[in-house]
Amino acid sequence: MKTKLIFLLLVVFILGGCKNRQTENVDNGNGKKISEHYLNFDDELEQKSVVAVDTVEFRKIINRILPAKRIVELFGNGYQVFYMGLSIDVDGKITITLSPDASFWITGMGEIERMLFKENLEIAKNYAIIPGKDGDSKAVDIKDIFYTFDPNVQSAFKGSPGILNGKKVRSMKIFQIDATLDYLGGIVKPWTIKELDIAKLRPHIITGLGREYYLGFFPAVLREDFKFIGQSIGFPREAVARGVRGRVLIKLFYESDGEYAGYQLIKGLGYGCDEAVINTIEAFKPKSYASGQRSTVLVPFNFGPSDKTPVDISVKSFEVDPQNPHNKFKMVLVNKIKQSKVLKTKYTINVLLDGKLLFSDNIANLNWDSEKGVVYWFGGDKILPGEHSYEIIIDPENVLNDIDRSNNVVKGKIFIK
Repeated sequence: MKTKLIFLLLVVFILGGCKNRQTENVDNGNGKKISEHYLNFDDELEQKSVVAVDTVEFRKIINRILPAKRIVELFGNGYQVFYMGLSIDVDGKITITLSPDASFWITGMGEIERMLFKENLEIAKNYAIIPGKDGDSKAVDIKDIFYTFDPNVQSAFKGSPGILNGKKVRSMKIFQIDATLDYLGGIVKPWTIKELDIAKLRPHIITGLGREYYLGFFPAVLREDFKFIGQSIGFPREAVARGVRGRVLIKLFYESDGEYAGYQLIKGLGYGCDEAVINTIEAFKPKSYASGQRSTVLVPFNFGPSDKTPVDISVKSFEVDPQNPHNKFKMVLVNKIKQSKVLKTKYTINVLLDGKLLFSDNIANLNWDSEKGVVYWFGGDKILPGEHSYEIIIDPENVLNDIDRSNNVVKGKIFIK
C-alpha cells in the first residue's frame, strides 16, 4: 500500500509540474497574462534570475560529465558545441542538464528533434546513430551524458531565482558550451560557456500560430531559394578565429501554399553563425513547394572546414582587361596549397558589381595549376564607364576545406574608362 501511495504521489507531481504547468494568471498591466510554470524562463519573469559562473570549476565539471575521449568517440574531433540547461530552485540550489540541441527545453522536456547532427552522425531520441566502415550503422546510447539531471554543480554556479507575481519561482537559463578537441581526445581550445537569450531559441512564426499548427512534413525548400540563401551567408570573422565548424540547424515553417511562415533555431554554432543564418532567412523568406497543409522542414547550413583535402583559394588579381572589350573584367584565382591529387569537389564563385550579380560559376573546380591559377573573363560590353563597387565571393556554401576563409570575400572599387 505504501509503495502504491508513493507511486501515485509521483504521478501527481509529474502531471502537475510538467503537463499542467500553469498555476496562476495575473495581468501585467498590458493585457498580457503572466503564468507561473514548473520552470520559468527569463522572458516570462518580472525580475530575471541571476547566475554567476566560476569558469575553472565549470571546466572541471564538464570534463567529468563530458569526457573528451567520449565526445571524440561519438562526435569526432574539432569544434564541438552543446547546450546546458540550468535550473534554479527557489532556495538557490542549481541543477544542470546537457543536450546536443537547444530545442530540448523549448519544445517540451524529453522531446528531442531527430536531426543530422553532422555529415556522418544522426541524433535520434536517446541514441547517436553512427555509420560503420562497412556501410552499416550502430546506435550508441547517449543518456549517460545527455538529458540527465546533475545536482553536483554547486561549486561552479551560484545563483538566485527570478521573481514572478511578487514571489520567487523555479527558474531556467540555457547556456551554449563549446570546445575544440584533437583526434586523441585532447582539448585544443578549452570549454567556454555563454548564456543564450531565450528569445533566440523560441519559434518565430509571423502568423502568430503555435508550432503545433505546423505538423506536416514536405521534402524541401525551393531549391533555388535554398541555394541563394547558402550563397548569401557570410562566415563571421569571430567564428573563423574560434575555428568553428559544423551545422546550424533551422526549422522552417510554411503555409499550405508554400509561403514562408517563420523559423526556429534548433542547433546553433555561436560566434555569429546563428545570426548570419537567421538574418539571411528573415531577409529573404524562402518559399517551399505548395503541399496543401501547414508544414515544417529542418534545414542544415554548414560552416567551417571539413575532412576533405585542404585548400586555400584566394583572389590573385581582379582588373579591367583593355584587350578584351566584350568581357571587360579579368579575374585570377590561385590555390596557395599545391594539390597532389585530382579533386572532384565543385563549388561556387559569385561576383557582384554595384550590389548586383554580374558573374556566377556554380560548378567551379580545383584542378588547375596552383601557381598560375585559373583565369576568368566576364562582364559584357554594357557596363557603363566610371567607378564601380565589386564583391567577389568564393565558396559561399562552405563545401571546400579552405584553411583560410578570411580571403574568400574580397571587396573593392574598380574604374572603367
